[in-house]
Amino acid sequence: MKILFISGGDYKYGAPKSMITMIECLREYHNIEAVLLTKRRNTLNEYCDQHGIENYSFWYRDIMAGSPYTNKLLTVSKHLTKYLFYLFGNFTKYKVCSLPIDFESIDIIHSNTNRQDIGAYISSRYGIKHIWHIREMGQEDYNVIFYKKNCIQYMNKAADSFIMISNAVKNRWSDKGLDVCKMHTIYDGMDTADIKKRKKTVKDKIRIVITGHVQPNKGQLHLVQAISKLPANARTHVELDIIGEAYPDYKKRIEAEIRKNNLEDRINLLGYRDNINKLLSEYDIGVTCSKAEGLGRCTAEYMLAGLFTIASNTGANPEIIQNNRTGMLYKYGDIHSLSFAVLWGLQHPQERELIAEAGYNAAQYIFSKEQYADDLYSIYLNCLNN
Repeated sequence: MKILFISGGDYKYGAPKSMITMIECLREYHNIEAVLLTKRRNTLNEYCDQHGIENYSFWYRDIMAGSPYTNKLLTVSKHLTKYLFYLFGNFTKYKVCSLPIDFESIDIIHSNTNRQDIGAYISSRYGIKHIWHIREMGQEDYNVIFYKKNCIQYMNKAADSFIMISNAVKNRWSDKGLDVCKMHTIYDGMDTADIKKRKKTVKDKIRIVITGHVQPNKGQLHLVQAISKLPANARTHVELDIIGEAYPDYKKRIEAEIRKNNLEDRINLLGYRDNINKLLSEYDIGVTCSKAEGLGRCTAEYMLAGLFTIASNTGANPEIIQNNRTGMLYKYGDIHSLSFAVLWGLQHPQERELIAEAGYNAAQYIFSKEQYADDLYSIYLNCLNN
């Protein structure tokens, strides 16, 4: 079976990382032949070159986009620019036939995100089955707006199946009008062996980490505020690292909050790191503060690294965390609730370790790479047979 995978973004972000795992496990367990198409040449293409995966780059449009900017002028400017690109992409898509891809040999097109529709166009042009992977809530997490008129109806017509990364995502898109009869919920698989597990050690300082894109809907500012609410004697035993590429205006707000509370020696903004799977083992507590996480790759990575995981009670977090058993949930947006969760983790080291271990064991099952491959392959077969 030969699958054309359509990507958006590069290896910095969760969706492309999950797609590479998807390609790897399908090749390993079901001998899938993969072809990758990226929007522009990036680290994904380099990875494919190194691993013998056929790959190409071809610019294609977004039919929807989000904007996590807090500045309204930046938001309007971004959407105006993206909309002009959307209109331009309506013409450039016809040049896809110039790619040296043997479309007659492709069995299925797998679009890895909901934001691009080049997969839908290729599917229609060449009569190839099309699967659309829905990885975000939309309005709830990234303030996504649609550029294409009647976008939901268009997606329903253009896809043979939708893969939803969680039931929370499934419910949100069902409410938008996406065809629930075509939906299949499959949690992302992860290469669990590639994530280094932390070793339990007694130490004076408890290290906390929050990873992911540093922007308002990811809530890093909330965590800084929660640390500032800790009792003074607790703050002296805490160090927080914020890891991820940052939106400049949001980064300034975080830095101002750090200075305001004299936390310069407690909190560090480290920027993007490409070795996160190894870095996580150096921490004790991992935190997810997202407004509405579609699945939460960061959350899964914390659990697989054996960290005590704290997450907001929104999106898919309650699906993958059993509160007070495999992690701890707090009320999103409630700084005192978040601060209490952190403080509880600091004050109950034995219970914290037991919950972290239970989270590790649960994540091994939930994010099994082999099960992920089997579930995807089953969808492919069903799509071809129908």
